[in-house]
Amino acid sequence: MVMVAPSGRHGRNRDVVTLRGRHQRVPIGHEGSCGNQHDTARCPIAVILAQAEVCVISADSNEQRQARPSRRVRPVVIFVGAKEVSVVSFMTVYCYRNGKREGQSMNVREVGSTGQVVGAIGLGCMGMSWGYRESARDDDVSIRVIREAVERGVTLIDTADIYGDGHNESLVGRALSGIRDDVVISTKGGLVVDNLESRAMHRDASARHMRDALDASLKRLGVDGVDLYYLHRVDENVPLEETWAQLAEFVTSGRVRHLGLSEVSVSDAALVHAIHPVAAIQSEMSLWTRDALVPAPDEDTSVLDWTSANGAMFVPFAPLGRGFLSGSIGVATSFESSDFRASNPRFSDEARRANETIISVVRSVALRRNVTPAQIALAWTLAQSGNVIPIPGTKSSKHLVENIEAASVHLDDQDLRELNELPAAMGSRY
Repeated sequence: MVMVAPSGRHGRNRDVVTLRGRHQRVPIGHEGSCGNQHDTARCPIAVILAQAEVCVISADSNEQRQARPSRRVRPVVIFVGAKEVSVVSFMTVYCYRNGKREGQSMNVREVGSTGQVVGAIGLGCMGMSWGYRESARDDDVSIRVIREAVERGVTLIDTADIYGDGHNESLVGRALSGIRDDVVISTKGGLVVDNLESRAMHRDASARHMRDALDASLKRLGVDGVDLYYLHRVDENVPLEETWAQLAEFVTSGRVRHLGLSEVSVSDAALVHAIHPVAAIQSEMSLWTRDALVPAPDEDTSVLDWTSANGAMFVPFAPLGRGFLSGSIGVATSFESSDFRASNPRFSDEARRANETIISVVRSVALRRNVTPAQIALAWTLAQSGNVIPIPGTKSSKHLVENIEAASVHLDDQDLRELNELPAAMGSRY
């Protein structure tokens, strides 16, 4: 796979793109190039060449798209040599084989300021191994869903070493066998499972543990390196600077491309960002969990605003409220004992009754837009900032397609106003 970006990002040679890692230049047709409509720096173009397939990405900022929802940007025509291979419209990836478009188009976003581009909707794989309806676990089905996701343009695949105490990484590794170069793999370390059945765990971010954890993750995934490695939780018993220095060494050694943090404060993010760039922060964010949107009591900015200002990607996990925001969970829904939600305060009978107010508004907006409540919930997360890439989890092909199509849902001012005015959810999230 070869990623291509405009060599004229800084105002030079705006009519060509240069294949990174190769001494080859690919001219862009003048008629379809960004021209006077946009600054080239705000319209990055990436081309993926993999065997006989060609994927072309044309990306404008989400802010520009929302500011001009009715305006269509002229197509970008890409030529390889003298042969036209693709026509793309803004923020969309199309894949071509033998000159014919195939597969699912997928909106795309950049991974912070790393230069990598991924589908605007990622795939969280945790639920394939633990946490939700564990009695229904089916590895063969999960592998098919992961591979289908990649075929449809989902390229950010998220896992962690504690998910199923290593099972999830092994599952993801099997699913991505032969297509590893088509995806951005993110995993995490810094938590240790004490009891798999109860999901009891403790934090260990010591340099020694992080080294062992990464080695084990790479072995389970069956890869030489990962694209994004998160510190899963800050360990109060280990100076954060020491942990981050070890993670930075992983980048230097070539086993990790970029570093991230999970469920972290702005002050901690700023501390380590001065040592080595933070490429991503992963935290829970959804219509009923909005902590990342407001500053903590002792901080001046929100986590989301910090990522936007510092060139980092923000990755919301549980963007569908652990299923509640899909509208499929009601007061009468029961959970098996192995399901995390069975003991979660936000899913108590009382909380679910109170939180029906939230889902009723989501359903109303979905009806107006002729989409599903889940798609409204995902579209809302994407609308918060152009650097947001949610990672909903699913073991269903039907729900996978539904999630992907949410990236094309546009919310107008009325939709956003109604959703932003939703009441706070009853019940803590843990």
